[in-house]
Amino acid sequence: DNNYLIAFFGYSSVDQEKIGEFLYNLKRYRLFLEKVKEYVDAIWDNINDIADPNLREAAKNKISQYKQYLEKNLKNIENHEYEISKFAKEIVQNNNNPAYKDYFRDKIFDFINDISSSISNTDHLLFQLKNTVFSEFPIPIVKPYQEVAIKTAPKVIAEGIKMLIEREKARNPDWYKDFDKYLSYINIEESYPGAPATRPDIWKRLLNNIREEVKKVIEKYMEQYPDFKNEIEKKYGSVDEFVKERIGATLDVGHIKMFEKYGYDKEDILKWVEEIKPEIRHLHVHESQAGEDTHLPLGMGWDDVIASELEKLRDILENKKVTIVHEPGGFYVHQFFKMYGNEYYNLLSGAGPYDINGNIPNHFATMLPYGGAQVIPEYIQYTRYSPYSVSIFSQLPMDLGGTSKRQETFSGEKVD
Repeated sequence: DNNYLIAFFGYSSVDQEKIGEFLYNLKRYRLFLEKVKEYVDAIWDNINDIADPNLREAAKNKISQYKQYLEKNLKNIENHEYEISKFAKEIVQNNNNPAYKDYFRDKIFDFINDISSSISNTDHLLFQLKNTVFSEFPIPIVKPYQEVAIKTAPKVIAEGIKMLIEREKARNPDWYKDFDKYLSYINIEESYPGAPATRPDIWKRLLNNIREEVKKVIEKYMEQYPDFKNEIEKKYGSVDEFVKERIGATLDVGHIKMFEKYGYDKEDILKWVEEIKPEIRHLHVHESQAGEDTHLPLGMGWDDVIASELEKLRDILENKKVTIVHEPGGFYVHQFFKMYGNEYYNLLSGAGPYDINGNIPNHFATMLPYGGAQVIPEYIQYTRYSPYSVSIFSQLPMDLGGTSKRQETFSGEKVD
């Protein structure tokens, strides 16, 4: 866990005894890099099996870069292990020397800057590798991951629906009446440009695939349980209407604006908003700038694209039940420190147990790196604005409008 390693850097800066734990985890990181190198070497050994000559040459260039990076990175990490081991011995000998404590803190900063770079580059390498799916056939076939995602994700979601129904059947005699309480709305959000289903044409195909897979599950239970069939038809008219209403899109107006850095302009973005509008059930609103996910509070941006998006959506906001989350917390959590030159976040940032995004500079999130001491004050708490009251979505501490640690959903119900 990269965040785990970074957290021990932070602890080492204020507690010298933590450097031993850091060394142990640095060794684990090195072993992890060795496994990644084995994987990249295996791809290299079979790269000539790619039939297309252009693709083969492009893959050779890219994998060659990865091999060189990993070899260099492993040597650097081994050197760091050696240097920090020597450093740990010096700590024991000079523990009570005030001047040495200042030296210690500066040295830790040097280590963290070097190894943070390694972690970031490795993250990027793994991100690139996971976006290419190699088959297990003798001649590897490269598949577009967008196509893989929109076919496999609906099956996973449908399996989850089946598991929910089976759980309710086992504990609730009225499961067939209460299905619309425990079968939650499924609103698929577009992520950053390039991620699966971020363009509306592919996004709508994903939604339709999810509806078809969920429909198969619901129809199976309708055939087996007439009472369930009657309830579906009484409340929704048909299973088609059920999946149409319960499965839709979450539009993040800032995410879709990030396509600017790939050459798309305001008119392209507004056209896409219009295209996905019939599917929208939920909105995330904030302002993004310079093609990045800056999460500025509404009104803080310097152009009118976000305002134009919201104007384009005015009719569904007025006439339909569309839920909205304002997401300024990403600015305060991830951008504020940059504006004011804060270095401290990088040392005292930890891996929150619910941090599904893997964000490092969560200096507003309570730091709980697997049993370590809390450094961030307890009054800074998670908000209730995400479905699981964790460090995503609004991300605001109590001081800026967050509420409590109570685990609640948007409706206010407790999380089961």
